Amino acid sequence: MIQFRKAFTLLELIVALSISAVIGFFAISMAIGVVDVWNEVDNQASMAVEVQYALDTIARDLESAVFRERGEVMFAVDALDNGALSGDWVAPAVKARPNNPDPFNPTLDQYGWAGSWVRFFTAAPTLNAVGYQIIRSPILTGSSDIGYHLYRGVVRVDHTSDAGLNIKHDLYSSTGSQIFGNPGAIYSPQLKNFILDNVIDFGVRLFIFDNTLASYPEYVPDDMRLIFPADANSVLDSSDKSHAGETAHSGDLNELYPHAAEIVVRVLTSEGASLLSDLEAKGGSDEDWGIIVEEHSKVFRRFIDINSLSL
Repeated sequence: MIQFRKAFTLLELIVALSISAVIGFFAISMAIGVVDVWNEVDNQASMAVEVQYALDTIARDLESAVFRERGEVMFAVDALDNGALSGDWVAPAVKARPNNPDPFNPTLDQYGWAGSWVRFFTAAPTLNAVGYQIIRSPILTGSSDIGYHLYRGVVRVDHTSDAGLNIKHDLYSSTGSQIFGNPGAIYSPQLKNFILDNVIDFGVRLFIFDNTLASYPEYVPDDMRLIFPADANSVLDSSDKSHAGETAHSGDLNELYPHAAEIVVRVLTSEGASLLSDLEAKGGSDEDWGIIVEEHSKVFRRFIDINSLSL
């Protein structure tokens, strides 16, 4: 006798399709989650590599820094309270960085409205004046892709010799022409000379060898003393916004040439850069600005010994 197989009922088909849909949904969700995690890990790895390159560049300059005892400022730092320094800062269309509270608070790793302007002389490999600063600008002239970039301005050895070894001389504080390697590069670097993208803050802490104080804060290395930004007791000080190192022998901490520096950079994630760009274009509150930076950025540090080669 021929046996006929019973067909699936409509209800059974619906149940089977529903179960398959649920399984498929969870499988797709898991796959998307894996991809998102992978992309995040990849972005973090790319950021770490780029930051490493920038810190290596700064370290190479600082480790070969040069100094001579002639009363000339050879290492200077200024916290910037606006973006006017270079002449190339592109202001946001709607929402600019808040000024209140004070954007210089080193305890919170905040080093100025536009970060800090750091400049000195180095012999890596020839005698050059170099300067570092953040500029909000396009990566390429005419590009609509505008962001916060850390720039390295470098003066050619012949122009450094002509301009002299006082980093605060007017020649290093005037834009002049942007011919490669002229002294104005310290003040206004060529926009192609960026070394790191999405840098929302940049600063330094400066130290000398000194173990004469009765006690030191935990963030000061053994046998060292914080001289910038600091008060007389080596404590971080938000009112100490500039440094002009010109001597190895002075009772004024603001005149001392440093023996070591801690470089601090705060870098936005790709998502953070996108969110901040959107906020600056469309508007938002000071609190929104701060939340984006706090939740979508990472602080990187590098402690560097300054050998200060003598001239």
